[in-house]
Amino acid sequence: AGNRIDVVDLYRFRVENRSEVRLTLRGFPQSRLVLLSENGRVLSSSDGPGTMTATLGHGLFYVAVRAIGGGHGRYRISLLERRLTTTTLLANGSPRAIVPPGSSVAIDAAVNFSPDGRVRLEIDRFDPLTGWHFYRLFRLRVSGGHARLSWRPPAIGHWRAHATFFGTRTASPSESGTARIVVEG
Repeated sequence: AGNRIDVVDLYRFRVENRSEVRLTLRGFPQSRLVLLSENGRVLSSSDGPGTMTATLGHGLFYVAVRAIGGGHGRYRISLLERRLTTTTLLANGSPRAIVPPGSSVAIDAAVNFSPDGRVRLEIDRFDPLTGWHFYRLFRLRVSGGHARLSWRPPAIGHWRAHATFFGTRTASPSESGTARIVVEG
C-alpha cells in the first residue's frame, strides 16, 4: 500500500550458474520492480507491471516491488531462472566440410548446459546470381546435449546450416553460428 507505511516489499533469490532470469509482476498498475545486487546496486527496473529479463551470474540478488504514487492493491510476482546455453554446429566434425557429390554429411548441433530440448536446423543453398536461399528445415530432438542429422546434399555447390535451440524450462534459448558445406565434383 503506497499510501501507508508498506511502500516496498523485498524478496531475495540465489542464482547458482550464469543464467537468464525473468521476473514477472502482475497486479496493480501503480507498481514497479527493482532488481538489486547483493550489495544494493540497482541492476534493472521496470516502469510498471510486466516482465523484466536480466542475465545474472552466480550470487545473491534482491527484487523490490515498489508502490508508486499512493498505489495499492494485490500483486503476484514470479521468477523463472534458465541457465545460459551455447549452441555449436559442425558438419563432419568441422565448421566447414568439403564433400564429393552423393556423399552424406554428418551435422551435429551441440547444446552446452542442456541435455534435452528441441533444435531447429535450417539449410540454405547459395545461388551465384541471387545469393542465399532457404532450402529445408529440420526439427530435431536434443538428447544428451546433441542433435544429429545425416544429410545428403542434392546437388553440387555451396550450402550452409544454422541451428536454433528453443530452450527449456531450465535452459535458455541459443543459436549457433553457420556451418558451411561445399559439394564439389
